[in-house]
Parts: sequence; structure tokens; C-alpha cells
Amino acid sequence: MTASLQGVRIIDMSHVIAGPLASYFLAQLGADVIKIEKPGSGDVLRANTENPTTDTPTGFSAFNAGKKSLAIDIRTPEGAEAIRALAQNANVFIENFRPGIVKKYGLDYESIKKINPKIVYCSISGYGQKGQWAARGGYDQVIQALTGMMMMSGPENDTDPTKVGFPVIDVAVGMLGALSITSAIYRQSTQGVGQYIETSLIQAALMLMYPYTTDYLT
Repeated sequence: MTASLQGVRIIDMSHVIAGPLASYFLAQLGADVIKIEKPGSGDVLRANTENPTTDTPTGFSAFNAGKKSLAIDIRTPEGAEAIRALAQNANVFIENFRPGIVKKYGLDYESIKKINPKIVYCSISGYGQKGQWAARGGYDQVIQALTGMMMMSGPENDTDPTKVGFPVIDVAVGMLGALSITSAIYRQSTQGVGQYIETSLIQAALMLMYPYTTDYLT
């Protein structure tokens, strides 16, 4: 059978876990994912050498299997222009820099939309694109503490907060991002329009605790 997303091209300018996991799911569904990495060092997970028996760290491979890799320095005019050229014929653009960073290089949604009006553009952040905390860097364990997830974990009689043993919020963001992008691709193919998608670690954490979040807000 033909993969469901075969023929869909994705420019993935994300790094570490949340964004790369979103594009990983899409790559496994057949999308052509071009991962943009920093020249010289690449994605930070390439430096994870806990398993020296492999030529590529397993932590990196786990989130980036099935993708193509391209080293481009977005801070240079030539690098930014190269990415815009790629985006002209892409279906999806993903980034997870702090809000405002990509705009400095003309790679934000409004800039990409000018050259590709049908683009599905997904921004992933820690605390959302706007607001008092928007510029803060997002980190899974910090969000676990901030949202009360740590308070709800561990032995019932233990008063100390306990973190979940794996980056559960990063994983949830990747799943939410992939789901939202997939639905936007359908809209793109049926209605010929693009879409801007925002998701964040905060959103994912509250979604994971949805019944309790709803109960608290009620």
C-alpha cells in the first residue's frame, strides 16, 4: 500500500525532541522530511554519546529516522534564503525556536506565507507564542513541576514531587503537533489553503492531565 503522506514535503527546522518527534511520525507515514541542522554540530542530540558502539547516537536516531538532513546556517542571509527556496515547494514547515527568533531571519509564518500561501506552518514552544513567559525556554521537567504533574506522581504518602521518568510532555507535544499537521494537510489538499499551528509544552501537559485540569477550572 502507498504510504498515506507520500508526496508531502516537510521542512523541519526543529531540534531536540518535541519538534523532531512530530516530523518523525509524519516521516513514518511517508512524508519527505528535510531536517535543517546547524553546520558543524547538527542537532544537539547528535552529541549524546551514551552508546559509543553506534556511529549515530540512538537518542538522535530514535527521533529522526527516515528523514533527510541538510546543514544550513539560518543566521546568514544565504542560509535563510536557501530555506525560503526550499519552502516554496513544501507542504509543511516546522520550527521550535523561542518565539521571535525565526522572524529575525525572515523564516516566520508571515514571511513563508508570502512565498507559499498554502503552507502549513507549525510553531512549537514552551509557553506559547505570546504572553509574559513566551520568551522563556521550555524544558520538560520544568513544565512537569509548573503544571502540577510532579505533585501528582510518586507514592501517595510521599510529600516530595516526583518527575515522570521520561520526557512525557515532549512526546505529547510531538503527538499533538503531528495530529494537527495531518489534519491541516487534509484541509490543504481539499480546500487549497494553508494554516498556522501553535502548540506548546504547557498545552500538552494540561492535555495529558485533561480530566484534572477540567475539574480544577470548573
